[in-house]
Amino acid sequence: MVQGEQIRIRGEGYAPNGIVTVTVHEQDAVTHQLGTVTADANGDINAVVTLPLDVAETLVLFQALGPDSDGGDRALTRLADAAAGLVVCEAPAAPSVVVTSPADGRVYDFAEELVADYSCEFGGEPVTCLASVAVGDPISTTTPGTYQFSVVGVAPDGITTTAVTHTYQVLDPVVLDDPLAGYAVFGTRRVELGRDASVISGNVGVNEAATSGAANLVVSRGAMVGEATTTEADWIRVEKDAVVHDVAYNTLTNLGTILGAQSTPLIVPLVSLAPVPEVMAGTSDVEIRAGEVAVLHPGAYRNVVVHQGAVVTFTGGKYQLASLSIDRDASIEFAADTVLEIAGALDVDMDVTVGPQVGSEAQVRIVVVGFDSVDEMGVLIPVAQFNSGIQITAIVEAFNGTLRVDDGGKVVGSLRAALIVIGKDVEITLPG
Repeated sequence: MVQGEQIRIRGEGYAPNGIVTVTVHEQDAVTHQLGTVTADANGDINAVVTLPLDVAETLVLFQALGPDSDGGDRALTRLADAAAGLVVCEAPAAPSVVVTSPADGRVYDFAEELVADYSCEFGGEPVTCLASVAVGDPISTTTPGTYQFSVVGVAPDGITTTAVTHTYQVLDPVVLDDPLAGYAVFGTRRVELGRDASVISGNVGVNEAATSGAANLVVSRGAMVGEATTTEADWIRVEKDAVVHDVAYNTLTNLGTILGAQSTPLIVPLVSLAPVPEVMAGTSDVEIRAGEVAVLHPGAYRNVVVHQGAVVTFTGGKYQLASLSIDRDASIEFAADTVLEIAGALDVDMDVTVGPQVGSEAQVRIVVVGFDSVDEMGVLIPVAQFNSGIQITAIVEAFNGTLRVDDGGKVVGSLRAALIVIGKDVEITLPG
């Protein structure tokens, strides 16, 4: 037994609320006082004392001395090998701790959803747990490395467990070849660049052959596709006052200006695309009130609505939603690399900003897997709609439907969908 070790002392027959002195005696007559204990209203003692110094292995006797109910002294003792009314527990009972998540030795993918889960019990009843993350809260997996997660249980009398520690690893992000890495705008069936729209950098392409006897890549009047770019599709139509550089095509209708090389024929499809992912949205809705500042951690949610002027920070990782609706003047910020998957529709109102938090270099990918719909008048509702004046820094994909960016928007990133409609004066830049 060593200094600092805790000893539980139990006994009975003392005067109610009497002060009981606990000592330990060695064979060489050395006596060590362990402290005092106050008996309860029934004259019982049940407490924990701490050894003040190292005690030799020749320890032979514990003693608890205090007044009895008749005014005399009561001394309960216990020899090291025989009980005499005083109970000494050399290992005081402590809570049990079970850590379910993170799992010990588990390897987690980068940005994989990880939620803390653990419990502490004492005498069959739940007690307080101490840990760095509360049960049900997310544990970040956006920084690769090896980590430890510890939980300590606390009994009602203050006795704590030795920490239960799980070690886990977060892998580096998987970097897959992106066949669309060079495209600022890529449609699988059709792309329309609106009047006076401009693609500053990055290619513009349409994957499939034209149908219905019409061009499937239209560069409208006054639109421009910048230097060191290629505009490629089965059938390209360049309207009056439009400017493009290199073009690759099978059919070309040119009423504008081509400043670069022309290449024909063109093999379509241009690339082979992976299937759209399956999105497992959650069951809880999230509503951010007008003007509110909020944080959204990675996980699965149902319908997420961000009202006017709100600011929402996505902390990074993987999110799976049923739908996302953002009212005007709101701001969506990303603190770390994020994949945002939406099973239904994405609706972004006027003058909304979507992109990395100031000072962050977060890479943001928004994947919309829903389909277009029609209103009661039969008008098409795009599955991914960005209204006028938006500013977005991200890759946005909607390969099952239409992606529309209305007038005056600015995009830094890449737009990818089955059909893409770009409004007037929209500016698109592919980074790098």
